[in-house]
Amino acid sequence: MSEEIGYYQLGESRFYGFCRVIKDLAVKQNKQFDLVVAVGNTGLIMGKFAEMIYQELDLVFPPQLTVPFVRFQKGFEENVDKLFDNSYLLPEIIEQIKNIAELKNVLFVDDEIGRGITAKTCLKLLNQALADLGKPSVREYYVVAEDMNFQFSVLEFPEIRFVPYAKDTHGINNVIFFITPEKFQKPIREVLGDERQFAFFKITSLLLGLPVKDHKDALPVYTDEYLKIAQAKIPDFAKLQTGYQEHLKKLIKNCLNKFISSPTADR
Repeated sequence: MSEEIGYYQLGESRFYGFCRVIKDLAVKQNKQFDLVVAVGNTGLIMGKFAEMIYQELDLVFPPQLTVPFVRFQKGFEENVDKLFDNSYLLPEIIEQIKNIAELKNVLFVDDEIGRGITAKTCLKLLNQALADLGKPSVREYYVVAEDMNFQFSVLEFPEIRFVPYAKDTHGINNVIFFITPEKFQKPIREVLGDERQFAFFKITSLLLGLPVKDHKDALPVYTDEYLKIAQAKIPDFAKLQTGYQEHLKKLIKNCLNKFISSPTADR
């Protein structure tokens, strides 16, 4: 139990850090974002967290770009020589941004960032989509994520503004999702399996009513298959979702009311 509490406290500190950074950008710096890039599995969840923070701040949340981005070819995780070709997503990206007049300021959110493959590739695809639409490139691209020694070339990516919400805890990944208490995880795990079968951050996806990234015909897709299984097999699943979302709203209120220190004070 003490270990569980320790992990939860780690997750809570990350969640508070993310809240502080989002409020700092949206309120203190008054950044008017034209688009939020929230991709893959964890990025999609972080986009939902950001949306909930905006709602609590009584601000209009920007349009989101949500595509099932994949970093590596299947079976070659963490092999930089085997990056997945996400260029097939270009038509979908064009479709999602075509009605936005201009992308001056873009917010990219994810739970953590190391090499920055996702953030950098999404920026390149965005700029390609904008060029195809005859529109100017992204002017400023704010990357908000837990810092896992993210580095980038200012010459190659002059648009990037990195605003970490925390420094990584060595050897532990996806820390912010420890914010999901066991009582919300257990019913889903009993139906969909343990961490080896169904990653714990995907449980957060289902509790937020979000799709999960999967593969179909060798291409990544978003699917609501697991959400439907949870709805069918877990009694009062809607109440479970509501309870978790109320839990997050309470944490957001607590964090925003206590917003005093610098957004990077807990690094």
